[in-house]
Amino acid sequence: MTSEEFDALLDEINAGHKKSLASIASKGKPSAHPNSLAGGADDDDFGKLPDDAKQAFADALSKQVKQFAENQKRVTDLLHQRHDGKITDPEMVAGINDEEKANKKFLGKLNEDMAAKLKQSGHDHPESQDLILAAYKKTSDISIEAWDKASKTILEYAKTPDLWEEFSKKYGELADQLKEDWPVPSPT
Repeated sequence: MTSEEFDALLDEINAGHKKSLASIASKGKPSAHPNSLAGGADDDDFGKLPDDAKQAFADALSKQVKQFAENQKRVTDLLHQRHDGKITDPEMVAGINDEEKANKKFLGKLNEDMAAKLKQSGHDHPESQDLILAAYKKTSDISIEAWDKASKTILEYAKTPDLWEEFSKKYGELADQLKEDWPVPSPT
């Protein structure tokens, strides 16, 4: 495939990611990316990715885990404050909405940055373009699923702020699950 075709397919996956983010933000069901872009690769093949592509995926995972931790802390604090009567329901909801917007913005930028790095890797390693596309689609789908669960978890616990400690634990488990599900190994 040409570099232009590769870039167009990467952009198509990124567009699917953006559409899914919009669905999460609007509390809808995230839309799936086009299956035709999977390329038939499986997780075992992702170890064959060029190191620069592996690094792009590792950086994206690391940044998401950090965002999960920061988001967990802020939402737990909002729930705890509401539980203690320090803020009202509308103030808590406004804070949660701010977190949702921040997550959406963060994920959009993260995926744009990762796409740019993967395009460069695909140009540098044309023999790996299909594998890069498959890994990008798979990791993007996993990210959307994790952040969709995060959004649903926040909404669930916003109804019962007294369970702020339980929320914090459950939310932390979502980040652990993201790390466990991530199919691309770190570079060696």
